[in-house]
Amino acid sequence: MSDDVEGEYLPYDGNAEEEQDDGVLSNEEMLNFSQKIRKELVSDMTRAGMPADKDERSTLLQALRDMDQTSVNRLRLDVDKENNAGNRAAQEIVNRLYQANPYGLRARPGEERDDIPEPDVGEIPEIEFSEGEKEVGLITETASDFLKRMEDEK
Repeated sequence: MSDDVEGEYLPYDGNAEEEQDDGVLSNEEMLNFSQKIRKELVSDMTRAGMPADKDERSTLLQALRDMDQTSVNRLRLDVDKENNAGNRAAQEIVNRLYQANPYGLRARPGEERDDIPEPDVGEIPEIEFSEGEKEVGLITETASDFLKRMEDEK
């Protein structure tokens, strides 16, 4: 660890007024706490260079793997939040269309249908596709074709 005395708890970085009396950490606080411990462990283990002992190396690699996994999971959550926002926007558009005309394209018996309501184009999120994402069908590619394509992309 840093300059802390062995066996001491890490100092609290938050605001004392926000501290909860029940001693339970939120999910975010728990992640930050465990990431801080891992970071200190990695710093401590590599202070004098890479460890030579097999067990220490294994511990170091596991700590780094856990740190990487936490980061990847947080990135996934961010992507999911963006996707959820787009889904909510689409749901809102469909809901407004339904509220304007709950029968869809059909009219109630004996009524004539007005114009079809259209959403504001600015509310529809822009969709970006990856290369090859819109291709339909099977792509037949031999191993030699693949290797050639990889060489060409370098």
